[in-house]
Amino acid sequence: MYKQAAIIKKTIKKDRKCMKACCFSGHRPDRFPWGTDEKDEGCMRLKAMLKAEIEQAVLDGYTHFIAGGASGVDTWAAEIVREMKRRAKKPITLEIALPFAGYNNRPGRAGAKRQRKINTAAARITVVSEIKSLPAYYARNRYMVDNSQRLIAVFDEESGIRGGTFQTLRYARLKGIEIRQIGWVGLVYP
Repeated sequence: MYKQAAIIKKTIKKDRKCMKACCFSGHRPDRFPWGTDEKDEGCMRLKAMLKAEIEQAVLDGYTHFIAGGASGVDTWAAEIVREMKRRAKKPITLEIALPFAGYNNRPGRAGAKRQRKINTAAARITVVSEIKSLPAYYARNRYMVDNSQRLIAVFDEESGIRGGTFQTLRYARLKGIEIRQIGWVGLVYP
């Protein structure tokens, strides 16, 4: 389990209010037809579209990126940002926002090594709640939107999926932040 002192591993040198921040929302792998098969053509196309949106965000001046720490879209986005940090001409920071202490911290969990690499690359890990609960997930999503000027969301109305990403999109619209939405149904069902 995370200890509060260990959560914020590095400080972000710039004042976050001065940085343009972008957050991500999207489904976990089980919501996509390809599941965990990231070599599937639809998944590869979706990841390429996500990368293009992140690259555009950097071109638009965004330097701070917040991912929710879940498998699927959060992981893909964080890995893309981590790679971009290595070759960027200007400083780019990654923040991981966790809904509660110990989130994705189960021994032997698939993707644990991958998540550790992402956490190591993060400038900040924010834990929104100490208690595991459904409201903690919503609080995490609101935290990301409240601390961003842009949301990159992988969501397709045609999918009929209503969950955290749907709620995050609704909240982002209410808050009036810019939304860049990537639909994925057409990638799978041309």
